[in-house]
Amino acid sequence: MKLKFYLCLCALFFIVACGGEKKTGRRVVIVENNEQQRNSTPQPNPFLASDVYSTTQVNLAHTNSFTAPIPKGTFTIELTTENQLLSGLVNVATIASGNPNYMWAISTDRFTCINTNEGNFGQVRNFFNYPDAGAFHVEKHRDVLLHNYTSIEEIQRNVFAAYGNSPEQRLSKGTIAVCDKNTDVFINYGTQIACLIDLNKPRFRNIFDVTQYTPNPTNIVGLGITYDGMLVFASQTYIGVIDRAFDTIPKIYHFEPNELCNKAFCIDENNGIYVATNKKMRKLVWTGQELSDKTADGAWVAAYKTGKQGAVSTPSLMGFDYSDDKLVVIVDGKNNLTAFWRNEIPANTQRIADEIKLSFASTEKPVSAAGLAINNTGIFVANNSLYANTGDAIVDAIATVVKPSAQGCERFEWMDDTKQFKSIFVNKSISTATMKPAVSTTSNIVCVNGFYPETGWEVTGLDWNTGSIVHRSLFGHNNLGNAAFATLQYFPNGNMLFNSIGGPCRIQLTH
Repeated sequence: MKLKFYLCLCALFFIVACGGEKKTGRRVVIVENNEQQRNSTPQPNPFLASDVYSTTQVNLAHTNSFTAPIPKGTFTIELTTENQLLSGLVNVATIASGNPNYMWAISTDRFTCINTNEGNFGQVRNFFNYPDAGAFHVEKHRDVLLHNYTSIEEIQRNVFAAYGNSPEQRLSKGTIAVCDKNTDVFINYGTQIACLIDLNKPRFRNIFDVTQYTPNPTNIVGLGITYDGMLVFASQTYIGVIDRAFDTIPKIYHFEPNELCNKAFCIDENNGIYVATNKKMRKLVWTGQELSDKTADGAWVAAYKTGKQGAVSTPSLMGFDYSDDKLVVIVDGKNNLTAFWRNEIPANTQRIADEIKLSFASTEKPVSAAGLAINNTGIFVANNSLYANTGDAIVDAIATVVKPSAQGCERFEWMDDTKQFKSIFVNKSISTATMKPAVSTTSNIVCVNGFYPETGWEVTGLDWNTGSIVHRSLFGHNNLGNAAFATLQYFPNGNMLFNSIGGPCRIQLTH
């Protein structure tokens, strides 16, 4: 008996000494030469079409990060209406369908499916206009974007003539999307949710009318899919969960009176749903039966510095490796990068893990951040404010060519030893316009889209570690180089997928 015990003990020591598999929760971490492989991406969701690009802001964690490479160098690109798929008015993202040969092209006015096989980039069928959006005038759209403007008043006249007197209202449709494993894509449709199906013949499957389940319907501002396959939707006044076939009665959680949500939410692998309202930062939990705000289910609520409007960025998750601190981060209403503990709060601390002032921000002109870019324990913030102040976001975005938008970006690192953010670099002069920043974790390059009076629109890539400019894609002065609230994407071979205000296009980057 003693001999058996001794042999078993020796075998155990042998396995540990030589390396092996160490189970940590849901993950298996391979230990080799005492170095553990890092998991720097969210856990795959089996109900999504793809781990990247199946939803706006790249993934459900809203990291705006991908592995596709970004080439270094300066590239001069002539964008024309011939090499773009004219669509709009805003093209926030081109959505992965689950079929590697096709992607969904979703915009504020129209939609279709695109063939991306072997370097292709052409529509499978004609673009289809939304039934209640009115006609999409391709020629007027082209003329607005190619015009050489000298004043904001001139922009207003042309924009209103092409898109109506309130073009900003078009942002209530087609600016948020998520595609499931069946290639069905769900989009915001005002106060409703639309489901598009069939890559070969794109069309509406049906539209889910949320208004019949709530007394005060407001526009949908966020969509996602839980890790058990349920569709999550958020509006300005509530957040809800329903099955993807729209066959059940939704579970709806209403925010408190005067509490509004104008940003999307993010989801973790345990179905924690993180949403920042103008009053509070909330974690709700989908239990499989209900949308819970109970502490016993892991939910929590926290106050933060809201300012006049609340968070100016959507919440993003950081920390995916078993050894990482698990955080959810926002830019608050007082120009701070603020991090909250996602789960248990460490001893002698509070829910807010840290907050740090943005070096490039000013009290006179508060920062607006369309999104954050996250790479391992690093985070990048860009100023996406628009200064034309016409009262219409579309006019303001196009008016960047006569009244340049805010400038400034900063890269931070979460320091595991001190449990605080550290500023790595800041650039106060770079133009960042309206596009969400995007980072290649393979190339360690983070990109923004901006406008310079001397050279025009460009995608500028900064080295993740130093902040030096290592990539420039120069588009010229017309508005075809304006990403207007969109996500920048790249193909595995390094081709750029640029979601211009004029329509998406595939760009082969060559010197």
